[in-house]
Amino acid sequence: MSHTKSCMSIDEFDVSCLKGVAIDSRQVQEGYLFAALSGERHDGRDYIDQAITSGASAVLVEEGFQPKSDGNVIYIADQNPRKALSYILSIYYKDQPEHNVAVTGTNGKSSVVHFLRQIWQSLGHKAVSMGTLGLSGDTNVKMEGSITTPDPVSLHRVLQELKGEGVDYLAMEASSHGLDQYRLDGVNVSVAAFTSFSQDHLDYHKSEQDYLASKARLFSKDIMQEGVAVLNADILEYDELVEISKASGHRVLSYGFEGEECKICKVEPLMNGQDVELEVFGEKYKTHLPLIGEFQVMNVCCALLSALALEESVRAKVMKALPELKAVAGRMEPVAHNAYVDYAHTPDALEVALKALRPHVRGKIFCIFGCGGDRDQSKRSLMGKAAYAHADVVIITDDNPRSEDPETIRNQIRSGMPEEAQNIHLIGGRRAAIDYAVSKAGEGDIILLAGKGHEQQQIFKDHIENFNDVEELKKAITRVGTF
Repeated sequence: MSHTKSCMSIDEFDVSCLKGVAIDSRQVQEGYLFAALSGERHDGRDYIDQAITSGASAVLVEEGFQPKSDGNVIYIADQNPRKALSYILSIYYKDQPEHNVAVTGTNGKSSVVHFLRQIWQSLGHKAVSMGTLGLSGDTNVKMEGSITTPDPVSLHRVLQELKGEGVDYLAMEASSHGLDQYRLDGVNVSVAAFTSFSQDHLDYHKSEQDYLASKARLFSKDIMQEGVAVLNADILEYDELVEISKASGHRVLSYGFEGEECKICKVEPLMNGQDVELEVFGEKYKTHLPLIGEFQVMNVCCALLSALALEESVRAKVMKALPELKAVAGRMEPVAHNAYVDYAHTPDALEVALKALRPHVRGKIFCIFGCGGDRDQSKRSLMGKAAYAHADVVIITDDNPRSEDPETIRNQIRSGMPEEAQNIHLIGGRRAAIDYAVSKAGEGDIILLAGKGHEQQQIFKDHIENFNDVEELKKAITRVGTF
């Protein structure tokens, strides 16, 4: 007859006896620890027997769980098993890059980590960025999936592999989900940066304050023992973040129009980017950024201050790198000198993108976009409203229709605009819509192709096609002619 057995604490457990760690029972092998975590859809405790059958020698459970006697299987109990798992992983995968910078915020994370990686590379460092677009930079390490912050097992494995390749500079995105689920606990973060804050992910977080609290964990001692907080001085949450950071013993550096260590003094929009005047640690610099939108100036300032937080003496070299920065794939990515691809697929994001372009255009803004099928239908008319309010010529086309009728989606977008509105064109087929815009745009005009960004496919009801906005826009310019 089986009987219950007691669990040991995490402090009593010898991590060195493990041959691997898994959070998916299907990945468990002989000598592995299985972390029986509970989630929104699955409860890991339901898979303990399966993990043990596969060879698990240890199981991590929540305090209060009463395991059955299973021979040589060790049970480790903790009040917070997710946090305990990250602690175990930080010991099991003991090697990490020496300098880890984590970036959180509602928008801008991808751009900041990519800019920071480029700055480090300009200084001669072997550097990598990690996030929504995977791993980029000086590495052959592979990271599966497109989650902003990977699960802790994947994350710590990747950190060790990067260190093994000689990577000592890593810029990583830190999502609110990842922070809330303790995925970054155990990562040696030297610098933590905050970009922006607005309502998002309230399907997961209980409230906007809960959402902010999850992001603010990045600046607590749970993750960063002793480091530097790089904060956006222009956001309403700045004072609260300063208080949290200082209470944790961190040095605070700020950027923005109200920034102290990196102050934006002047921004002059140009057709091919913007000229910017900055005051960095009290010294004035004039530079050109080959990037569109004031929000990109903020992202660049966050990246340069994050670099200087580690090594202030390289300030002059960092400033020289700024004119060579390249936009992130699908994030206001330039195609030729007067066409851009952006991932904007919500009303707010589309409005921000169009407003960012306005100071750079001498003529008209052509906006091409659609809305995804089998997704929130209420936003479709709002997307149409935003495009009508901020673009001169609106071309409504197809995004990823999925199982829905593309024409129905286009008409729902059109319903957000006045019936008598001019310069509104509904064109079935994304390729045809792109061709139309390129053929009609003239000198001084700008095209914004929005919604799909870096995506490589277009999804229909009965098939999937290879389709990348940047490549299709380039082909159209070649086919139809430059404007």
